[in-house]
Amino acid sequence: MKKVFSFLLLNFFLINYSFAQIYEMKNCYFKGNDTSWNENSWLKYTSANELLSVDSESGERNYSGKKYNQHKDIILSIDTNAGMIFITKINTEKYLEQGRIMSDYFLKTKAGKREKIEILSSGGSDPNSNFSKNFWRSFIRSYENRQIVEQDEYVLLTFVDNLAIGIKKNSGVVDEKIFVNIEKGTFVSGMSLDGNNLPQLGGEICNNQLTSSNDETANSSGTAFFINNRGHLLTNNHVVEGCTLNKIVYKNNDYEAKLIATDKALDLALLKTEINPKSFINFSKEGANKLNKIYVAGYPLGKSLSDDLKITSGIVSSLKGYDDNSNEIQIDAPINPGNSGGPIINENGDLVAIAVSGLAKDQTEGINFGIKSSAAELFLKSNRVTPKKSMYGGLKDNDKLLEILEEATVYTYCN
Repeated sequence: MKKVFSFLLLNFFLINYSFAQIYEMKNCYFKGNDTSWNENSWLKYTSANELLSVDSESGERNYSGKKYNQHKDIILSIDTNAGMIFITKINTEKYLEQGRIMSDYFLKTKAGKREKIEILSSGGSDPNSNFSKNFWRSFIRSYENRQIVEQDEYVLLTFVDNLAIGIKKNSGVVDEKIFVNIEKGTFVSGMSLDGNNLPQLGGEICNNQLTSSNDETANSSGTAFFINNRGHLLTNNHVVEGCTLNKIVYKNNDYEAKLIATDKALDLALLKTEINPKSFINFSKEGANKLNKIYVAGYPLGKSLSDDLKITSGIVSSLKGYDDNSNEIQIDAPINPGNSGGPIINENGDLVAIAVSGLAKDQTEGINFGIKSSAAELFLKSNRVTPKKSMYGGLKDNDKLLEILEEATVYTYCN
């Protein structure tokens, strides 16, 4: 189970991909037999009969004959930057009022008087009841604790091909998952859901005229770097995937960058501009070894943090990525959203890897990955671009390393 969870976690720490977005679907309701979102179904789902009072002795409920709206909206949102799925329920004041009436009703009358509820809630035995203390506590609290805004939170495990999977945060229940289909606007949540056998009926459906927020400062953006003086750049495929127009910022000016080739398996993309840069990053002849010191350059959180290039340092921890991926190395230097596609160089100033992902920070510490320069070299050669390799060895001082990274690394974003 731990291995499966870690694998899903890794797949989405491609949430620490910089291609971050917020997806939002509104007006979610129990879908029943609906195959597409239906306004009448939504209105029916959110309406209820107005309850005026409940007789404390007989339990008789009195209705006004009027309908009221229980919810203003029920929204499902996916924040790939935060790595979370949220279900937000915005309730009406009337809904809270009805909840208070029902809470009082259950405490006084259901199963026979308040004293009996207290016995059940404290764990006492009652031969006439089949309800557990936990059932009664949650049942009553569901009415007592209603608020204007209520929210369930799920840690996003993976988001691939319009399917997002999450696990409930602070649930205390094993495998309380959520499966979201962005294309269909549906989601199913509950305990121990089987991803191979999700129910065809049931679950929820939303108005999937969804909104997708793309903020240039942190969303749909990342890092790229020049690999020659002819204007070729490398970045990650996930940084440019879905873009209609790629751009880079070089010396405070915006330039269009043509997408030449991609490799989804390696998560690499080759861009081309009309710029002839003064400096570019050579590929290492030797690659990386464990305990080698490395430097990572990029734009974590895009320009929302600042437009200055950020550089962190660390060591090579392993020559394999997750699940023995031999095309990657593991490093302990931080990789955050926005670093994706940035260069990882050694003390010679030569490229040893390209920043790609890391494991979620609330679960791990210092486990981040880069695509080996040797794998990137094969990708480039298959697209008729030969990377430049360093001709001379020797350690460079910090000033020289900074110059190399500052001159060759750029912020990239897309529309």
